[in-house]
Amino acid sequence: LVAVPSLMRAIIPSLQSPSSVVIQDSLKLLVLSGEVLRLSLCKMLLKLLPQTLILNLYGSTEVSGDCTYFDCKRLPLILEKEVLSSVPVGLPVSNCEVVLVGEDAPNEGEIYVRGLCAAAGYFHYPCLMPLADEDLSPEHDARYPSSGCGVQHYFKTGDFARKLSSGDLVFLGRKDRTLKVNGQRIALEEIESAFQDHPDVVDAAVLSREVDGEILLLEAHVVTEKTLENDHLLKSSLSNWVLGKLPAIMIPRRIFFTRLLPLTSSGKVDYLSLAASTSPDQQARVNVDEIPQDHLLEVIKK
Repeated sequence: LVAVPSLMRAIIPSLQSPSSVVIQDSLKLLVLSGEVLRLSLCKMLLKLLPQTLILNLYGSTEVSGDCTYFDCKRLPLILEKEVLSSVPVGLPVSNCEVVLVGEDAPNEGEIYVRGLCAAAGYFHYPCLMPLADEDLSPEHDARYPSSGCGVQHYFKTGDFARKLSSGDLVFLGRKDRTLKVNGQRIALEEIESAFQDHPDVVDAAVLSREVDGEILLLEAHVVTEKTLENDHLLKSSLSNWVLGKLPAIMIPRRIFFTRLLPLTSSGKVDYLSLAASTSPDQQARVNVDEIPQDHLLEVIKK
């Protein structure tokens, strides 16, 4: 079975019913791709489908669909050594080479791919590019054996990833949704994944706003299963949850609850509509008291 994670989440109730025993026993391979795989969903699938090989894949159209894979049965072992906000996308497939390029942080960078999987380009528009060896400094190099693929040029994916001590890659987010705050790279999708892994959260989207051109304010829009009678306690719970997974500088200073996130015609989150949904007064005025002291200290130190 090949599916996106959101589809598998939708059919979890069916897999939990007593009549699903036949499916659980007969499903040999489950391939997940196209979306970030949440830790909570992966753990649930591993429990419901103990006999099934579950793979989490990463790629794009330009690299023939997928270029890395991760055997989800390895997740418990990885979590003993690493703090993650999503399931790793793993290692390159055969005849494929993956490198991480252009970041200040060790073992992080933009994903470049080459190999037999890479397309030559679009009509009248090549998508492959040369990559000089000097771009691959040792601390940034996440190179893997190319298996003699014979392809010289790379495809620049526009995605950021981090290489774990195990060699597996973890998807961090798209380049156009990546920010620099006080010299530190922040992937908004990584923050979203941390929120989405909370047991009471159905979905989440994170935006950034500049205050006086200096303080970058992150805000989260969260869809939750709980009623909002005591949203202050829930906000505190969510902040502490995310703080346990991410650095303090990546914790949103505002959390808004909503019943639904606006979507584009293709079914993806409409961030422009979401940003416009907050009133201009709320966007323009930020009380310093709303910003935790640790964040203010970080800004002052810089």
